Amino acid sequence: MDFSNPLIYIIPGVAIFGYIVKWIIKVERWMGKIDESIRLLEEGAREMRTDIKGLFRNNSGVSSVQVVEKNSPLRLTEAGHSISEALDVKEWAMLTAQDVVPKLRWSHPYDIQVFCMDYVDDPSNFDTEFVDRLKYYAYEESLSMSQIRDVLAIELRDAILKKLPD
Repeated sequence: MDFSNPLIYIIPGVAIFGYIVKWIIKVERWMGKIDESIRLLEEGAREMRTDIKGLFRNNSGVSSVQVVEKNSPLRLTEAGHSISEALDVKEWAMLTAQDVVPKLRWSHPYDIQVFCMDYVDDPSNFDTEFVDRLKYYAYEESLSMSQIRDVLAIELRDAILKKLPD
């Protein structure tokens, strides 16, 4: 064998280089699969998070937390009481009842309940600062303004019923 011939070094060098390139390509493909697997895991985690959030929301994207028990008479649930306490709704209801009771011409609890629901649905019955506070709380707690108004209506009804003469 003639070791002075450069082909003796080039041919094995090219073969070794090709073998190394082949392994580099395999490693890159393997790394690509790992990257793909990581991406799929991240997507799965995001989807699970969305699904978990969905368990606590209805189709409109609003919290499905029940704030009012649907039996008669309507009452606040624990969640409704928490909202009432956080927003200091009882104090608002007592102050509002003082203004509203003299204007009421009926004393049937059902009529008063309907009146209260209509009252809280009318934005002109609230000052801007109070409405902003309600909206901020609804946003922070993932609630709808309808749920907040339900709490207001029930607390107002109860305050009016306490103020009415027997």
